[in-house]
Amino acid sequence: MNQGLQVHPTIPVHCIQDAALELRALPEALARALPAEVVVRNLIDFEHLVKDYLDVVVDRCEPEGDPNHRKDGYRNELLHDDSAIDRIWQGLEETAQRLDEGDTAAQSAVSAALSYIEKRKDKMRYASLYEANLPIGSGATEGTCWQMQRRVERPGQS
Repeated sequence: MNQGLQVHPTIPVHCIQDAALELRALPEALARALPAEVVVRNLIDFEHLVKDYLDVVVDRCEPEGDPNHRKDGYRNELLHDDSAIDRIWQGLEETAQRLDEGDTAAQSAVSAALSYIEKRKDKMRYASLYEANLPIGSGATEGTCWQMQRRVERPGQS
């Protein structure tokens, strides 16, 4: 890693992960290992945010089939404006206020999304990176890990 930085010391390092607690070790290790002048961009995986949180909110709170195209709307906003996550979070807060007290599925989905976003908003500013054609998802890394796992696991091994 440091050899590459010696050749290209201004190249930013991207650390894209979901928000599992056990994954905080990588950003911490990068901060210790890299020279102070190296820019490290820590991101929450775009697809993790939209599929596991925002899409669930739409499924629980919007009319069936998403006729208002909220799922596409969230994606579009996030990919075209770095401050979109702030508006989305505010909109979710307003949605939480309007929800029927008996709709526990909707309340749970909105509450989970609000909690997830609130702690990580600074890592959900995707538009400028997307526009620069830089990675915003961890799919390539996850796919490579899956391939490697298939190669080393044999029948009967764990």
